[in-house]
Amino acid sequence: MSQMPGFTPRVEVSGNFLGQTRFCKLTKVRDTAGKLTKSLFERQLFAIANGSIFPPRHLGPGNLEDPGATIDIDFIEYSDLERTLRAVRSQLQPGCSVSMEFTAIEAHVTFLSDEFILCAIPFLTPKQIRPSSARRTTTPLLVSLHRITEYLTTGTSSTSIETITNATSERITALRLLHKNLLTDRALRSALIRNLEEQGWREHRFMVSWEAELLAAGLLSRWAIVIRKLFFLVPAITIAAVCEPVVLNPIDSLNSLHFVPIIY
Repeated sequence: MSQMPGFTPRVEVSGNFLGQTRFCKLTKVRDTAGKLTKSLFERQLFAIANGSIFPPRHLGPGNLEDPGATIDIDFIEYSDLERTLRAVRSQLQPGCSVSMEFTAIEAHVTFLSDEFILCAIPFLTPKQIRPSSARRTTTPLLVSLHRITEYLTTGTSSTSIETITNATSERITALRLLHKNLLTDRALRSALIRNLEEQGWREHRFMVSWEAELLAAGLLSRWAIVIRKLFFLVPAITIAAVCEPVVLNPIDSLNSLHFVPIIY
């Protein structure tokens, strides 16, 4: 098992940690000499929150006309989140719905605590493990269910939330199955080793299991939300104005969204 850059967590567990047990007790998190220190980690996280690092990237492909499409919010940069969700709501056709999923850190995990650092590890991994065209972002460390529902219900767009589902259990099962398949599925294993090399494949597999255990330990949660665009009547005198084409910035394009199922 390769160690992750930045921090070397030491935890007490019973049995096999990888995909089998929950965290039992966090005893210590210490920084590794010559690598990312906690002060640098703190500066990075504040920079992420301010949108000053990790520039926006296109996350396509995606199409809201696909009835089975589910947007994975984890792939949207935090600095672009409100604007992107606003674009989704505005371009959704009346009577149509769209599903969204996202991972969020639990409210009891305080910013820059040891638990927070453990939660951050799957989202701050080297580029060779997450190709730039389909990388998870640090958004799960900075959002909550309350914040996402606010983005989806406030403003002028006539959208409503149909369902909110805690999908944590399903996510844990999917990640643990992926962790197993990354070893036992010869075609999948070979493809990843070819693209990431053996070290990248091992680290990717470790990260999949790490995230599953963070979810199982109650430090992260996974949510699924379905929103629907409401029908409404438009006075005839305003129809011409409403039907004028709207030019969106590139980041507002729905082609820049990442759709599941793709497990980073």
